[in-house]
Amino acid sequence: MALERRRLLEDKRLDCITYRRDASHSQVVEFLRAVSQRMEPGADVEAPFAGERQQPRVFISGSYREKGLLGEVGEVARQAGFDVWFAETQVSAGDRIVDVIAKAIDQADCLIAVLSEDSAASSWVHFEIGRAFGARKKVLPIRVGEAPVPSDLMGLAYLQVNRPALTPGDRARIMTALRSLLKSEMGS
Repeated sequence: MALERRRLLEDKRLDCITYRRDASHSQVVEFLRAVSQRMEPGADVEAPFAGERQQPRVFISGSYREKGLLGEVGEVARQAGFDVWFAETQVSAGDRIVDVIAKAIDQADCLIAVLSEDSAASSWVHFEIGRAFGARKKVLPIRVGEAPVPSDLMGLAYLQVNRPALTPGDRARIMTALRSLLKSEMGS
């Protein structure tokens, strides 16, 4: 299934949305309502990144259970010169989560996927990675410990960190990868 999803994303730019099936397909109904409201005249979703575009943008994907690690990765990305966005700190109560996340990924230059045991089980992380591929964004996977790597990311080289807190060596490798990504994205 994951391979088929990726082929549809890359070949036909079709984004498959998975959901938990129940008797009334409630998640599908919720999604269709959100799409309908977004299509109404005058409907707008607030811009996810602050202000004018002054620096490259990165979306950080990972499990909310690893806020500390996501924050550390975000700080390294800021030091590398990126404007950083991740849902844990930037989705507010009442926001239409799918819309906010989709727009943030669309406006980002790349996505960092922090792969842990918890993120492997997160449908949101899988949605975010799929959305990034569908929008043709560069993806930098960071694998924590022995966490499974989603099949969507099997063909990408990933950075390995061996515990939830980053070591100085981990920070340096992430910084180097991000600077390299910055150069390839900005053509400098």
